[in-house]
Amino acid sequence: MALDQSTFLGSLGFSENPFTMTNADEEPELQSYFVPPPYFASVLGDPARPKSAVVFAPRGGGKTAQKVMIEKASASESLGRFLCITYDTFLLPGDFSVDSATVEWHLTNVTKRLIAALLISLDEIDPDSSALSQQDKNTLAKTASSFLSQMDEAEFRETIRSLRNWRGDLDFYWEKYGGKIVNLISAVATKFEFGRIDSFAERERTRNTYVD
Repeated sequence: MALDQSTFLGSLGFSENPFTMTNADEEPELQSYFVPPPYFASVLGDPARPKSAVVFAPRGGGKTAQKVMIEKASASESLGRFLCITYDTFLLPGDFSVDSATVEWHLTNVTKRLIAALLISLDEIDPDSSALSQQDKNTLAKTASSFLSQMDEAEFRETIRSLRNWRGDLDFYWEKYGGKIVNLISAVATKFEFGRIDSFAERERTRNTYVD
């Protein structure tokens, strides 16, 4: 006896066809039918003891599905929230060449996203005099000036999009900060009484590196 598609999928517990999309990024209910491979726990890891993991698989082998599930896990209270940044889009200047894509270039891009994520996190909590030491403030002001002061609107938008803990809230944060990274920096500096962070900018602008 032949079954139509909806009946067959329903008999397996699906309310809709899970194979309509070719990219796991576009599957809104992926978590409800994701089958983790045996090594997924190792790929997810423990944020308290981070380790690198590289997944190799052919097209359709589940690489993107695992990425999406890690993004979802980052927002899970039961698993313990952790910062998740997806680095898969690259804004390239007009004179960019393959030789420019050095390890330091990539690390600098990741560092920019990390600092922006930290600033957004700080902007969302109530100010507490004990939350940041003066050294913390100095370090954050220095790195924000060094890495973010020259970030344009296109890069700021892409940075917000890459921060998966705030996935789906791109327009909210874009409007909140008027599309400008300096407004985010100023908001945090004012809330935590950093003082003038632009005093760091001129000195640090020539040291735009991920290593102090």
